[in-house]
Amino acid sequence: MKTLLIVRHAKSSWDNSSLDDFDRPLNERGLRNAPEMARRLVLRNLVPDLILSSPANRAISTSRLMANQFGKSEQEIVQDKSIYEATRQDIQRLISRQNPDLDCLMLIGHNPGLSDYINWLCDSEIELS
Repeated sequence: MKTLLIVRHAKSSWDNSSLDDFDRPLNERGLRNAPEMARRLVLRNLVPDLILSSPANRAISTSRLMANQFGKSEQEIVQDKSIYEATRQDIQRLISRQNPDLDCLMLIGHNPGLSDYINWLCDSEIELS
């Protein structure tokens, strides 16, 4: 069975209002939660073959923290600029371009695009928070 893991970046910091949105870092909670979520996935034998990440600071930081728990190096993370501010359609195109031999793909990005994609995919309504 193929598995798609869709991850919104961990909690980001708003401490420095002069930073561009793309450059916002993770806050303390995000730094704690990202590896913890990866550990929980490992316990369920959900280790991605490929991690696709937005290059925005908070997303790539989340990716690196999670990759470490999966026993993967930073070089194994594929950064794709199209994930930042991606629409549902952009996300679908990106996923459909991946190697069909992958068993488990992890996509790390941002809302509202990720929630829109999940809502469309599952025919449900996840509320943004």
